[in-house]
Amino acid sequence: MSSSAGGLLKKINIKVKRKLNTVYSGKYRSAFKGNGILFESLREYNFGDEIKSIDWNVSARSGKLHVREYTEERELNFVIACDVSASMNFGSSVQKAEAALEFAAVILKLAEYNNDSVSAALFSDSVEYFFKPKKGSRFAQRILDKMMNFSPKSRHTDVNELCRFLNNTLKKRSIVFIISDFLDDSFDRNLKILARRHQLIPVKVSDVSEKLIPFGGIIEFRDSESGEQSISDGIVPFDSDELKYFSVLDISTDEDPLSSTVKYFEKRNKGKVSRW
Repeated sequence: MSSSAGGLLKKINIKVKRKLNTVYSGKYRSAFKGNGILFESLREYNFGDEIKSIDWNVSARSGKLHVREYTEERELNFVIACDVSASMNFGSSVQKAEAALEFAAVILKLAEYNNDSVSAALFSDSVEYFFKPKKGSRFAQRILDKMMNFSPKSRHTDVNELCRFLNNTLKKRSIVFIISDFLDDSFDRNLKILARRHQLIPVKVSDVSEKLIPFGGIIEFRDSESGEQSISDGIVPFDSDELKYFSVLDISTDEDPLSSTVKYFEKRNKGKVSRW
């Protein structure tokens, strides 16, 4: 096990513990709804019970009316899907891959505190590695260690392939964090399809220099994934319309991912974040 993975989790653990009794108290759980209701028990019908709760098969066998009781399913299932393509290695001071790693560590630590299960996918233009859902700190360290030391086979990004994989693989309704710079196109339709079955949160990772290039004139660019070079005239913003229908959690290399996550949870709890 990589000591650096354990060190990162320890760092996140200290950060989160400081906020657990304040910022995170109740916000993490209330930011996400449970996945439905679970059958708990049968009991005899009492006056005032809803007719629709009557279990007619049991009532017929027993000769007495019985109703089914349910409880809300509170265990959450998280999916951390992290982009490992070449563009994530860019950064003016901190690489986007490092910011993505720290955000993943935040979610893993919160899931551990709340006994939630987590699965993880590392993707480029295909899903190159997938962790089936488990719980616990050792599992979290395994995920982080793999993220830290993973050498992708491809330099390219294909968000559509990730969406298709998750739609075919995830059997239980989940909260899906897709962590990427989303330097791809024509993926909004497949994101919408994935969002019909799951709570989808695109986590857009950017570097300060990508938000707006602070100079004009003739600029030469090299695509870190394809290696192709191009020339542009003027100030070029790096942005995409593919995410305009979604509530995006923005992570920047010059900001603390934990603070950005806290702000997102607060907005979600106040109803200012739409749940596509």
